[in-house]
Amino acid sequence: MSDQRDLGIGQLITTSRKRDAIHVAIIPVTAGELMEPGAKVTMDRAGRAVLAGDCNMGIGYVDPQLQAPVEPGDAFWLFLHHGTIRTLRHEWTSDVFPVPDSVSASDITIITAPPAERAASEEWLREFAKDNFNPNRETAESYYATLLTGDCPAVHTETTARELNDGELGEELRKHIENVSGKRMQIWRGMFTCWC
Repeated sequence: MSDQRDLGIGQLITTSRKRDAIHVAIIPVTAGELMEPGAKVTMDRAGRAVLAGDCNMGIGYVDPQLQAPVEPGDAFWLFLHHGTIRTLRHEWTSDVFPVPDSVSASDITIITAPPAERAASEEWLREFAKDNFNPNRETAESYYATLLTGDCPAVHTETTARELNDGELGEELRKHIENVSGKRMQIWRGMFTCWC
C-alpha cells in the first residue's frame, strides 16, 4: 500500500501508475439535513454534518456507497478528505475531530479568539467585503455574511484571487473567518475566482 501523498490523490494522474490501495479516514456522524451519497459535508456548531457550500470543499463527503439519501438525524459514515487528518493507523487524529471516537458537539474544534482579536478580525473582514463584493449581485453586508459561512464568494480582481489562492492572503482570510465565526475553515489552491 502506497502513501496517499505519493499517489497524488485528489489530483489528475500525470505519470504512469499501477493499481494500489489507500486508507480513507471515516467517522460516524449525524446528519443535520437531507444529503445525497457523495455530497460535500462540513460540520455545524452542534456537531451535525451539513452540506458544504458551492465554494467550500468541506471536510469530507457522505458515504458514496449509500443507495439512498441521508435524512436529518440519520447516522452515517463521513469520509474525510485526503490531507485533513494528521495521523492514520486505523485510529487517527484531526484538527476538525480531536477525539477519535464518535462525534459530539464538544468534539468539534471551536475557535475562541480573545474579544480584541475577534473585533480586529471582524473589522478586517468587513473591509475585505467592502473591497470585494459585486454591487450587481449583493451588498457588502451579504458578502460578509457569506464569508462567515465558510463559503468563498468571488473576489473583485484576478490579482486578489491569485493572492488568496497562493498563500499568505488566503491564510490571513482563513484566520479572520475562524476568529469571527468560531469554526475551522479550509482554504485550498484554486478556491477563489474573480467575479470581474
